[in-house]
Amino acid sequence: MIIGVTGLFGSGKSEVARVFAGEGAILLDADKIAKEVVENNQSVLYQLVLEFGSEILNKNNQLNRRKLGLLIFPSPEKTKVLNFIVHPHVINELDQGIIKAKKNKKHVVIDAALLISSGYYKKMDKTVLVDSRTSLRKKRLLKRDYSEFEFKQRSKSQLSISHLKSASDFIITNNNGLDSLRKKSRDFFHDLTEKG
Repeated sequence: MIIGVTGLFGSGKSEVARVFAGEGAILLDADKIAKEVVENNQSVLYQLVLEFGSEILNKNNQLNRRKLGLLIFPSPEKTKVLNFIVHPHVINELDQGIIKAKKNKKHVVIDAALLISSGYYKKMDKTVLVDSRTSLRKKRLLKRDYSEFEFKQRSKSQLSISHLKSASDFIITNNNGLDSLRKKSRDFFHDLTEKG
């Protein structure tokens, strides 16, 4: 079974995906893959610098993802350009990971913030949305050293929660702490995969 996990910034989707992986699924993390693409594919990094300027680089000429985020999230046009450059590589890696997992007869969990906006959710057997109150999402991200400005900008760039809900098969609510989320996720995974 291919299970897509998505959610708004700070919802806890990656924790849910990690729990599923801990229960035996193969985890494919779209954000991690995107990072690896940019770090390992010089032509992608070159395209990004051409589009957004050398200020997106660290002193060692590697991509500073935080700076890139601050530059692109306020602008839907820049976000589209970034996705146009990086997404085909990420999708190819996800496709390859799914093929490999199917050969090994393993469940797959795809952790992807853009699962629905990219249309990739259509390749999933089931799509799970992790939902959490805005105040809790903000609190979590401020703890992770994101600024209030970054939270607002990233939130603006994402689809509305109603849109995400309408495209999802299941919703896991994350408003009661980490232990509750982990237990809920384990129970959900077993229920889903045993039925499926």
